[in-house]
Amino acid sequence: MHEHHNEDAVMGKGVVHTIDLENNKINLSHAPIPELKWPEMTMDLDVAEGVDLSTLKPEQNIHFHIELGEDKVYRITKIMMPKEGHQCEAGKDCSMHGSQVHEGHEHDHNQKH
Repeated sequence: MHEHHNEDAVMGKGVVHTIDLENNKINLSHAPIPELKWPEMTMDLDVAEGVDLSTLKPEQNIHFHIELGEDKVYRITKIMMPKEGHQCEAGKDCSMHGSQVHEGHEHDHNQKH
């Protein structure tokens, strides 16, 4: 079975500031995106046709896929909402798939008690 998945899509997370429905753009602050060598920043991003922006609100946390188009413009191709109860801020670590983030703990899981 062939599943449609674009290998060029890169995942990101950020906080929406403004939504421009007329021009299909959003302004957001995103966490660093190492795959693109992008630091944490606030920027306007184009959004691909067919991506629903009508449910977005200012200051909303989102996860997104971004891809470089044939016209050499990066566009958001998919927007996902973080799971309820997760507070994600630009620059903060937050699970993209609901798995537990276990970084920064000072213990060894292989250690016998």
